[in-house]
Amino acid sequence: MPPRSKEQKSKIRKEIEALNPIKAGHRFFRLCVFEPKDWPCNEDHCGCVHFETPEIHIKDSGSPCEMADTLFHECIHTCICLFLQAFRMGKEGADEESYVSAVEVGVTMLFLDNPKLLPFFSKYWSSAGRQPFPVAKKK
Repeated sequence: MPPRSKEQKSKIRKEIEALNPIKAGHRFFRLCVFEPKDWPCNEDHCGCVHFETPEIHIKDSGSPCEMADTLFHECIHTCICLFLQAFRMGKEGADEESYVSAVEVGVTMLFLDNPKLLPFFSKYWSSAGRQPFPVAKKK
């Protein structure tokens, strides 16, 4: 992949930072984009969530589409962490339905509480040529 120009880097960085803050459940997370040389998280990761600060860190090292994917991935982490406990309700561990319910409620609230988020993801996902899953035709 050819390196991105400085203009491309600053464009995606500005678009991500314009989404600030991201509301997930009752918490607000500040989005922080870092150059690879300044990356404060695990070297192998492209993103991370810090609940104590609360911040979502995104590494500015991939394509804009990869950065959008990383942001969505980190948002899913917030949903699971914030909503899974509500669906466990005293169970010893979380089963698949608990995880699905946590993600369903979390992502729904994420998009309802952050109206700029879905258009942002749609822009970058469609630019990468992603298509929605085909719908089965009714017979």
